[in-house]
Amino acid sequence: MSDMDLMDRILATARMRVPGVTQELLKLELFNTIDEFFRQTNAWRWETVIPLISGTQQYPMYPPNGSDMVQVMGVSYKGRPVPSVTDSGQGSVVRTRGRIIGFPDPPSYDTLFEPDVINSPGGVFSYSIFFPSYIELDIPPSADAATAPITVLMALTLNYQVLEDEANEWPLEEWMYSTFHEAWIDGLQGRMFSQVSKPWSNTQMAQYHMKRFRKFMGRAKQMAEKGYVFNKPTWRFPQWA
Repeated sequence: MSDMDLMDRILATARMRVPGVTQELLKLELFNTIDEFFRQTNAWRWETVIPLISGTQQYPMYPPNGSDMVQVMGVSYKGRPVPSVTDSGQGSVVRTRGRIIGFPDPPSYDTLFEPDVINSPGGVFSYSIFFPSYIELDIPPSADAATAPITVLMALTLNYQVLEDEANEWPLEEWMYSTFHEAWIDGLQGRMFSQVSKPWSNTQMAQYHMKRFRKFMGRAKQMAEKGYVFNKPTWRFPQWA
């Protein structure tokens, strides 16, 4: 079954459950479902290489066409992880709107917060992310450091501009359709049934499908974090190791 067949299956299933819905409304809610899914799970990950320039601290980041960056999952330099840092260790307060500090959740409606302090390994440099489009190094790279690039791992979601295209033309990777289609079907149906004063409005069915959708998102997030490995091996070789 091709990726187009699976996307058609999602839309056909929803049309069967919510007769009378327009194609545009169905496509919009499908976009909202997939967008929420990727923002909550970080399951769509993409890696890019950014060349360094001597003395330059800020570098733009360009996710693939039709996608937006959710957050940066990690940065590496010469195969070594680069930590995020925004504090010199003296307890200063960051006064920057929209800055993403490593992995913690951003503060709720508050631009003043104490960032995590992470020391750079080997004293090379650390990084900060200024939403939405560029990465900043705390130390301008020297000419020697600029001989190698940094590698940035991003979590992505769909860009709203894909709504101009047919759903089966959205820039999703082929494996996503078969891996997540059941979750997207439940999320789409949950959103449709929760709409108020529609012929298909159904509170009980909305709760049922959204519960399943949230369960699928939790599973997908764990799968993405573990690299789709079920569990750590319980054996060692040799036995005395």
